[in-house]
Amino acid sequence: MADTSSVALRYVEESTWGTTPSAALQILRFTGEDFDTDKGTMVSEEITGDAQVGGVIETSYKGVGNLNGELSFTTYDEFLTAGIRALDFGATTTVTAATIAATATQITDSNNGFGSFVVGQFVKVTGFTTTSINTIYLVTAAAAGALTVFPAPATTEIAGDSVTVQGAVVTNGTEKRSFSFEKQWSDLSNKYMNWTGVRNGGWKFSFDAEDKVKVTFPFSGKTGNTAAATIGTGSHTAATTTTLINAISDLTFVGEGTTQAALTLRGADIDVQCFPRHDPVAGSTDPFQIGLGDVEVKGQLRLYLSDTTYLAKMLAHTLTSLSFAFTDEDGNAYGIYLPSVRFSQDKAPTSGRNQTVGETIDFVAHKDATTLKTIHITKMAAA
Repeated sequence: MADTSSVALRYVEESTWGTTPSAALQILRFTGEDFDTDKGTMVSEEITGDAQVGGVIETSYKGVGNLNGELSFTTYDEFLTAGIRALDFGATTTVTAATIAATATQITDSNNGFGSFVVGQFVKVTGFTTTSINTIYLVTAAAAGALTVFPAPATTEIAGDSVTVQGAVVTNGTEKRSFSFEKQWSDLSNKYMNWTGVRNGGWKFSFDAEDKVKVTFPFSGKTGNTAAATIGTGSHTAATTTTLINAISDLTFVGEGTTQAALTLRGADIDVQCFPRHDPVAGSTDPFQIGLGDVEVKGQLRLYLSDTTYLAKMLAHTLTSLSFAFTDEDGNAYGIYLPSVRFSQDKAPTSGRNQTVGETIDFVAHKDATTLKTIHITKMAAA
């Protein structure tokens, strides 16, 4: 009898849709999954003369499933990027120089080395003697000689230290990446299930005070198959060992609006969808393709009501923006920036006696007129 603690889940990215490459599979960290084959059937319409169903016909097979986990650095990078229809993060832009200084609003470089950084990305700064300046920032204006950042540097400091500014940013695109997945019941003898041609339908971050940052990734693929051996080649690649990211000390900041004003949250959700679809084809149980649609970003902010600022913005359909930054205990960080956001709902119900009034704000992001993107994700490794 199989036990949940003995289930192993692995994957590998495909170069050709629906074909597992000859490569080692990556072992996944996860808290739960429901990978399965959704089989469609129809009951025959035949009239049998003896008040019975004449038969049951198979009509479709769809590989579907959700992967649930807890956010940790690098663990889900391929799914974070594929879920916004982008390629991977790629190489990190790193500038190390003794010509870098901090002003009241900027990180500057008199050697003009910042030409590769862009608005909407985050940067991790290390190396200043004043340690409070060494943190992560959102770039709100970018030039070769200066990055205007949020939050503002904690203090000013002249150049002289060997300072490093680094980050790898990715934005939503139109890629259609695919993966092969394998599930093994390792306490049973050679019992496997695998799915190929699996495409990522987006992802969801969800976090609340006194909790971890939870992630969910929905997938759609070809028909699943049972197997008596792994579909991978060679030894499996070990799972990552990076520390879990919490929503307490690891939530570095949340910003809103043109000034990226700080938000005090009870919790939040960021929900990305790109609408996968199974396109059926006659003569096959597998779909013709797994199509993908728009990259749509929605979410919810959960606050304590302190004024009507956000209610007014919702009623006026005011354009705003949101930024989220997470830094784990080892100094690794992610930043998420939504440059163009509208609040679609703002509710503050009175739910009972002796309670603090909560405010729940639903938001929708869309294509930004300046960056021409909906979402920016930055990855920053510890120094």
